[in-house]
Amino acid sequence: MEEPKNVNMEHKPDNFNYKKYEKLDVSELKSMILNENPEIWNFSGKLIFRNLDTHGKADTIPLYWTRKKDEPYVICKFVMYEKYFKYINPILDYIKTIYKNHFPIKVALVKLVPGAYITPHIDRSDLLEVPNRLHIPIITNDNVMFHVNDEVINMKEGYLYEINNIRMHHVVNEGDTDRVHLLIDMFPRDYKIDRGFVESEISELSDLPASWTPRII
Repeated sequence: MEEPKNVNMEHKPDNFNYKKYEKLDVSELKSMILNENPEIWNFSGKLIFRNLDTHGKADTIPLYWTRKKDEPYVICKFVMYEKYFKYINPILDYIKTIYKNHFPIKVALVKLVPGAYITPHIDRSDLLEVPNRLHIPIITNDNVMFHVNDEVINMKEGYLYEINNIRMHHVVNEGDTDRVHLLIDMFPRDYKIDRGFVESEISELSDLPASWTPRII
């Protein structure tokens, strides 16, 4: 396994592939997503990012997202924040009971359509390596396979998982239905970082530089 370059291993010990916590009630969030106009996932440039590079293909609705080129880092609240956070705030409150003294720097809904995949990779940079990377399947099927190192699991709907994103990982949707996960990165307040963070007001994605490309998994 390739060793991470920057992570303080005392903060984030590299001794696991996955952690699984209790099942959460995601029924209202699931219903809301299922009843959305499908065009919400296709309106690139305003509401979603579509990543077609070495990470494969996924559609992402960002709610919180941190711009890595700013100093200090800016945690952006995007246009769908107000609509979804009624359902996501209780989930965040639960997560904060596990990841104490942490705060979210990324919250997003990530969809893999049937046949879509994320290619094998290891996350790099403070904003990717340091946070605890959490996944909650909102919509899934039995043929979505998540790989971390050589361990392969099918994440079950509503359960909270942490993945070790400083190990090689990838995912593929081999099923016939969409996979939608709630993805959350929780950053430790006591981790020493040069720049610090500030939070923005609700903003449009069109306000961002065209060159800004997010990482989605």
